[in-house]
Amino acid sequence: PISTKVDNLLSTSFLSSIICLQTHQEIKYVSKEKPVTSLWAGYGTISSVDVTISPENRNKSLIIKRVKPPLNDASVSNQRKIKSYHVEGFFYNTLAQTLMDLKQMDDS
Repeated sequence: PISTKVDNLLSTSFLSSIICLQTHQEIKYVSKEKPVTSLWAGYGTISSVDVTISPENRNKSLIIKRVKPPLNDASVSNQRKIKSYHVEGFFYNTLAQTLMDLKQMDDS
C-alpha cells in the first residue's frame, strides 16, 4: 500500500502509480513536491519529490516535469515546443529504459 504525508493525496497517489509502473517497484512514501523552477514562457514547472522504494527502503530523489502548454495557441513557436515535449516524452517512456538495460548488460 502507498502511504503518503502530503497535502494533495490524489496528485501524490497518481505520482506513486506512475513511479511504480516505470520502476516496477513498490513505492512506500512520496514527499510533497518541492518547486525547482518554471519552464520557459510559462509552459509548466519542474519540481522534485523524495520517494522510499520497497522492499529495501531505499530513498531516492526524482525530478518531475509538468508541461502545460497554453490552450488555443496555433503559433509556429507553440507547435515547435509541443513537438519537442512529445519527443522528450517518447524518449523517457520508450527509449530510456532500453538504454539503462543495455548499460546494465555492459556493466555485467
